[in-house]
Amino acid sequence: MRILFAALAALWMFPDSALGAGKDLEFHTREGVVAWSDGYRLKPEPSKLPAAVKMLSRAGALREPDSAAFHVGFIAGVLGANPKIAEKLVVKMLPLQEADQWVVVRAIAYSGLPEWKALLRNVAPKLPARQAMIDQYIAGLLPTL
Repeated sequence: MRILFAALAALWMFPDSALGAGKDLEFHTREGVVAWSDGYRLKPEPSKLPAAVKMLSRAGALREPDSAAFHVGFIAGVLGANPKIAEKLVVKMLPLQEADQWVVVRAIAYSGLPEWKALLRNVAPKLPARQAMIDQYIAGLLPTL
């Protein structure tokens, strides 16, 4: 009985940690990601960004540059606002489907991080299909914000 009470108390007092928050379980739909990003200014939770990006990838929301522009800007903004954890966030976004990896590269380049080129170099081995794009950003051949 004490064990049951302790388990229920843990769920009540720490629902996020008890249910494994911080994993992909937080977003089940593309709409859930959009709702979270819409409310981000009121309740910033950068640690949820990798799960959001993975959900968007699974939902096919990152395939077309025109329709994914909002997401690229949002990802870039979260990275830029969190320079101390930006690399950790990016690493947790990976792996992504090859077709969606451009989003991560562009978001890093658009982030405004002082060391964005170094970050691109650091994650380049995890994005081999995007090496040409990475090289072009680093060389200044592609525009950044």
